[in-house]
Amino acid sequence: ATCSSRIEWISKSVIVLAGFIVAQEGKKVGIEIHRQGFKKFVRTTAVQMVPSWFYTLNDYNVAEMVDLVKDDTLPPGKRAKACKLIAEMARHSQEMRNVVMERGGVPAICAMLSKVQDADLAQSAAVALASLCLSERIVALAVSSGGVQSLIKLLGQGELSNITLSNIVKESLTCLANVASSGQVGAAAIISENGALTKICVLLTSRDAVVRQKAAILVSSLAATTQEALAAGGWVLGAAVRSRQLLDRHDSLTPTVGPLVNEMQSEWWLRIFCRNLANKSCAARALGHLAEGSPDHVETIVKAGAVQALMRILNLRYFWFYYNADRFVRLKADAAFAVAAIAQGGDLQRGRLQEAGAIVILEQLWTGMRHNLDGQGAAAMRDEALKALQAVRGTSSPQQRKGTPPVSGTTTPTASSRNSSPRSSPSRGRTTRRRTQTGGIDPARS
Repeated sequence: ATCSSRIEWISKSVIVLAGFIVAQEGKKVGIEIHRQGFKKFVRTTAVQMVPSWFYTLNDYNVAEMVDLVKDDTLPPGKRAKACKLIAEMARHSQEMRNVVMERGGVPAICAMLSKVQDADLAQSAAVALASLCLSERIVALAVSSGGVQSLIKLLGQGELSNITLSNIVKESLTCLANVASSGQVGAAAIISENGALTKICVLLTSRDAVVRQKAAILVSSLAATTQEALAAGGWVLGAAVRSRQLLDRHDSLTPTVGPLVNEMQSEWWLRIFCRNLANKSCAARALGHLAEGSPDHVETIVKAGAVQALMRILNLRYFWFYYNADRFVRLKADAAFAVAAIAQGGDLQRGRLQEAGAIVILEQLWTGMRHNLDGQGAAAMRDEALKALQAVRGTSSPQQRKGTPPVSGTTTPTASSRNSSPRSSPSRGRTTRRRTQTGGIDPARS
């Protein structure tokens, strides 16, 4: 009896609450009908409910679609469809991107991002801006139009349980990564924006694997661009120093490094299989770029457990039935890149890497003894392994590089094929001897 009375009380409470909400929504609808008129209200509501896939726009050129984007009176679905088509055409054509910029499309798309009234429209605008922000001129225009600020606001969508909000965050991260990779202007605009790094660190711990991956790519782009600007110097040196200082502050670096290391350490099975290779690859690359700052930054990364996580990845065996070969070699290459960056932090870090067995593992990767794989990715992996091996040995300077002897008497891997691996080549720089039937050595093969 007590249980049934509680259920009845809860049911009545839900009914009262639902009635209150319906009354409030009905009040809003009544106000809009009184303001617009019944016919106009029905027409406007119906138009807003039409999805973007309903529109074709096949007869429109780029300039006309930019005009559609700029027209605030059009239905959101039609403007979203125009943004998607602009993104498709601008992704592979600099001429199309210039037309959009000259017609004023970049400020219009940035203005759409600042008004998140329609989720599909906001996502389409982020996709279009990501396709446009591939040159410094367009990025500078997007920054001055408030596009970066709008994208960073979209990152703070709370818990990504809603699929639509999750897609908006993913596209925003992609766009910000393009902005950061374009040059120092874009990277400085992102880093200097209030609360940007905090939101990115939060997304590094998201339950959505794709969100974590794109956040790691953004961190990697920010660190790489600021470091390149510092190395280049010139008129952007002051902004580069300020941006890198903001990125390397303890309250920014520590919350960033922890999730990246956790990404590499998570989702292992039986110590020999791991999932989400792409996420681990992006995390390793981001740690490598962050380690290029100073020995203090390297110490922070090492204390977070990066050396153990990287050695575990480099020790990972290849199983053809489980791993994608391209993703596998990319993961090894990015892990070797991070090891090289850590090794450049000083003798202490090189000693830690040597104690962890980095030299033996990197030698095996370079010579092809551990993974006998084909392709340009495998050749790039061996190149990164060689650079990391030289860094761990302390012979990474150009003068010392020439004197680094080949490992185990093998030649340096060069071509991007199976023959580029010394292990797979029949002539590996070693003398092969063949015993004759009489027990002697064949002179022709000695």
